[in-house]
Amino acid sequence: EALGQSQSAYKEKKEALKQSQRICYEKDAALKQALQEQRKEIENKFKRQTANLKQSIEVEKQLRIKNKAKAKKRESSLKEALGQSQSAYKEKKEALKQSQRICYEKDAALKQALQEQRKEIENKFKRQTANLKQSIEVEKQLRIKNKAKAKKRESSLKEALGQSQ
Repeated sequence: EALGQSQSAYKEKKEALKQSQRICYEKDAALKQALQEQRKEIENKFKRQTANLKQSIEVEKQLRIKNKAKAKKRESSLKEALGQSQSAYKEKKEALKQSQRICYEKDAALKQALQEQRKEIENKFKRQTANLKQSIEVEKQLRIKNKAKAKKRESSLKEALGQSQ
């Protein structure tokens, strides 16, 4: 009877152990299942995030390429505008120099013409002055001669008058 009870207790414990092991295996399988699902979820999340990051990186790369192209285009346009501006500036500067040169040449020609005209007027004045002096001198000599002739006639007339009286 004690042996029967011992064997019965042994069988119960053995059965309890089997049940405990089965529960343990089920828990272990459920845990593995949960871990596997969680792992798949994490992997999927990682794949999505990686895809999103790759897409963001590609978008950024494309934006950088576009911005670089825009910047080059702007730089090219600015360089072209600067070149045109510098060219126009050089042309205006050259035109100004030419205008100044023409102005100086005209000024010099005008000064030359004025100097020549002044000399001409001075020479004409000198000739006229000399002619006037000569005319005055001739007039003076004529007056002196006429005075002398008048005195001679007067003296001749007085003498004739004196002889006639």
